[in-house]
Amino acid sequence: MIVREENEKYILTRQNDHAHLSGEIARHFEHFFLADPHFKDCLFAIYEHDRSWILPDALPEWNAITERPYDFIDYPIEEKLNYYRLGLAETEEMNPYAGLLCSMHYTSFIKKETADPLSLEFLQAENKRQNRLRTSLELSDGNLLHKQFQLLQLCDNISLYLCLNRPGTNKDEEHYFFRKGFKNSSGFSPNGKKDLIAYWPERDRINIEPYPFKDPFEVSIDQKYLLKQEIRKNGLKKAFLQAEAKTLSIQISKG
Repeated sequence: MIVREENEKYILTRQNDHAHLSGEIARHFEHFFLADPHFKDCLFAIYEHDRSWILPDALPEWNAITERPYDFIDYPIEEKLNYYRLGLAETEEMNPYAGLLCSMHYTSFIKKETADPLSLEFLQAENKRQNRLRTSLELSDGNLLHKQFQLLQLCDNISLYLCLNRPGTNKDEEHYFFRKGFKNSSGFSPNGKKDLIAYWPERDRINIEPYPFKDPFEVSIDQKYLLKQEIRKNGLKKAFLQAEAKTLSIQISKG
């Protein structure tokens, strides 16, 4: 679950909805992949990259330590990794190429130097999956696979930017993930030298510079607005089921 706190409410976005938003954004990068025989597989991976969260996001859980709903960052590690395995197995079964890209995405979260034993075990198993899939798919162009992986991560980040920030927020008040732009995105810059950066000139519009798309476009995502008083009164799960759902629509344009 993606959780944003705002005064007396929480704004919750299901991860799978966020992933579909990432996929909609990725479609507008197609001109970077005109000769790519696997671009449709890459798109599939981006749309499905968070299917691991479908089950846990059906109903949010309360974090008694932080006193707010669990999000994708602080969700208990053992359960999180089990859901990762389930989602990756499902993705590989539907599309092995997408399974490879999604596995690469998940293992990128784990730093061997600081990882706990459960995460290291997961990393080792996923490295084996990746090697097996590279062999079975007979992939010879590692540079193309890496560029697709970077597209997945960039579209994931642009979508997270929309979900984690209050619409219209000032740059210095944005979520710390994005204040300096989107890491490793220079390959999608028009000049190929500068990472992309976004900001909110208005509540219903973000600008991205340098602008990587051909034309402006609009995206939307459904979110749940949970009042804190309703959580205190009825508990998180009941409050979630009864919460008002809103559609966030944002124009993505050139600065």
